[in-house]
Amino acid sequence: RLVRPGDLYVALSGAHHHGAEFAQQAAHAGAVAILTDAAGRQMVNGIPLPVIVVDRPRQAMAGVAATIYGRPADALTMCAVTGTNGKTTTSFLLEAALRAGGVGTGLVGTVGFQLNGVSLDCIPTTVTTPESTDLQGLLAFLLEESAETVVMEVSSHALVLGRADAI
Repeated sequence: RLVRPGDLYVALSGAHHHGAEFAQQAAHAGAVAILTDAAGRQMVNGIPLPVIVVDRPRQAMAGVAATIYGRPADALTMCAVTGTNGKTTTSFLLEAALRAGGVGTGLVGTVGFQLNGVSLDCIPTTVTTPESTDLQGLLAFLLEESAETVVMEVSSHALVLGRADAI
C-alpha cells in the first residue's frame, strides 16, 4: 500500500499472508526490486524485478533503511528505554533532563514523537517503536532539525522484530 516509484519492496512473511503475495501490486506501483526470503522468492516468479533473497528480510530491511537515510543514528547519541513498565515516564524524564541541560533532543515513543519538547503531530504513531524504515527516516529528520540525542522507547516486541537493528 505504501510503495512509491523507485522503492525497494520488502516482502515479509506475516501471520496470515506473505508479502510476496502482493509483489505484483508493488511492481505496478513502481517498486524497482524485491527483498524477501526463500519462500517469498518462490512466490514472485514471473515478476520482472530483481529479487534479493536473504534469510532474515526484516533484519536486512533495518540495515538497508539505515543506509538509505545515511545512518543517522551514528551521528546521534541514542538512549533506549525498555522494560515492562515505566518506559514512557522514564523516556520523558530523561529527555527533559537532557533538554534542560541544553542538549537538542528527539523523543520517540508510545505517545508520539517530539523535537526539543515540541510534539511532531504531523507524524502519527500507532506503536511504541516504529518499523525500522519509519524509524530511520524519523532519526534522519531529527538529526537534520538539530537533535543531538534521541531518547526512544523500545518495546521487547520491537527488539524481536528487529525494528531497532542498525542503531
